[in-house]
Amino acid sequence: MAKSYLSEAGELTTREIAARIIADKGMDTSGAVLRKTVAYRVVQALRLQWKRGTIDSPGKRENVRVWRIPHTKSCEHTVNIGNR
Repeated sequence: MAKSYLSEAGELTTREIAARIIADKGMDTSGAVLRKTVAYRVVQALRLQWKRGTIDSPGKRENVRVWRIPHTKSCEHTVNIGNR
């Protein structure tokens, strides 16, 4: 779901993605606990994709991570996985 939102909007924060997921599923968007829970799950999933290079993050906006689909196949973010 998050990738489709990013494809449509370009750049979104974790909170914005979580709000869209909650609204699309027809849940109550006013619940703070639900918003935090969904945002936590979103950030965990997107961080794994960020490490794989399928999602890019240009940084943070108002202390919230911003996500986007990379323009090229490889992201600028690299992960050091150690010597193998």
